[in-house]
This record gives sequence, structure tokens and C-alpha cells, in this order.
Amino acid sequence: MTRVWITASMLLAGAFLWRYSAGAPMTPDTDGINPHPVQLHRPAAAPLSAIATLGRQIFFDPKLSASGTMACASCHSPDHDYGPPDGLAARFGGPKGKLQGNRAVPGLRYLYLTPNFSIGPDINEAENVNLNHMATQSAGLTRAQKTVGATTSAVAMVPQGGLFWDGRVNTLQEQAKGPLLNPLEMANPDIAGVAAKLKAAPYAADLAQIFGPGVLATPSRLVDEAMFAVARFEVEDPSFHPYTSKYDYWL
Repeated sequence: MTRVWITASMLLAGAFLWRYSAGAPMTPDTDGINPHPVQLHRPAAAPLSAIATLGRQIFFDPKLSASGTMACASCHSPDHDYGPPDGLAARFGGPKGKLQGNRAVPGLRYLYLTPNFSIGPDINEAENVNLNHMATQSAGLTRAQKTVGATTSAVAMVPQGGLFWDGRVNTLQEQAKGPLLNPLEMANPDIAGVAAKLKAAPYAADLAQIFGPGVLATPSRLVDEAMFAVARFEVEDPSFHPYTSKYDYWL
């Protein structure tokens, strides 16, 4: 059975919780000190689950690419905030590792909080965003239409959320699958080719133990479950969401 990745709004209930002090709006004083500091409550440190540990192995496995040299970590380096490890405009990939991609590599940090893609009214920047509240507010909205001779302007409709630069997928599981089949990246010809590599991997027994021995017999399910494991790694490993920027410290 294919696992469907949970949404950012669901994760907000149990992951990182921001707590704001009650009272006046958060306005810094003349010294730039936050008068209403935020307390960031992280879950207690814990070892990765068996699924996330498997996902880490998959994330660093270059043999899943056609060239045998490109892993997820090749473009999303943990030593570079899970972004590209060099100054290239786009990374090189393809069957022989000599084809340059047509887009810059996005970072993977904090993606677990990204809402699903939508096109809706522009929302001014707010520090304390409640995704459940936003979803409820926008549930009945319809896209504004422009008509000839109208005396009022249409509501500003903007694209929001989603993963990749264009928001074309909504889950970390789907996002992890994309580079495997991109001819300019890991360049596998099809899902069957990816599944064959997973079955030959040293962690194939772990895949069978966690997801059941039947997973190895169905290519589409095998790839889906493997990418689910990668997604779990991205959620569970705190290096993907450290909240250690200067802005976080100021909050």
C-alpha cells in the first residue's frame, strides 16, 4: 500500500511549536531587542526511527543514479544546509554525469512546514502563521475574474506553497521521487529501473523487513515506500530544521 505523506498543517500539531507572549504587538525597542520573545519548544532528542534510518541510507546512496555517482546528498549536501555544495548555477547529472540541469538546486531545510500548492489571495507577511486557520479561511474562496468595463480591480491572486520551484508536488515523498527520473539528474529511465537498483542495494533486506517481503515484487510500491523512508529522514533528523539562524535567536 502506498503511503501518502502527511501535510504541514498536521505536522504543526506535534512538531515545532512557537509560543508568543500575550500583550502588545511585537515591536523591537531602539536597541533592536525583541520585547516579546518567542520560546521554541523542540521535541526531546531521540534516535531516528527504523524507517528514517533506512531513508538516510537511501539519501546518501549514489548507486540509485544512472551514472552511479549521484545521490540525493550530491545536490543537497548536509554540510551546505542541504543545498548545493558548490557555486554552480545548476548541478551536473545525467547518465554519465555530464549534463547540466536547467534549474538551481533548492535547499531542503524546513520543507516539512510547506503548505500544499494553491493560488489565492495574497497574505501579508505574519510571524505567527496558523496553517489550520489559513486553510479554514480560504476554504470557500473562488478565483477572482476580470471583466471588461469592471470598475473594481480583481483581488490579487498569487501562487503559494508546494515543493520544487514551481510547487508541482505537495509531499516530501513525491519530491524525493522527482530527481530519480529526471534525465538531467539521476536519469533513471523508469520506475522499474529505480526498483531494480533498490532490490540490489545492501539495505534491500531492511526494505523487506519494514514494509513486508512483498514490497520487493512490486516496483511502483517499492519506490514509493523507499521515498516515504527518505521523507521520514527529512522530518525526523533535526539537521533539516535546526532553527539556529540569527533571526531565530532574536525571536
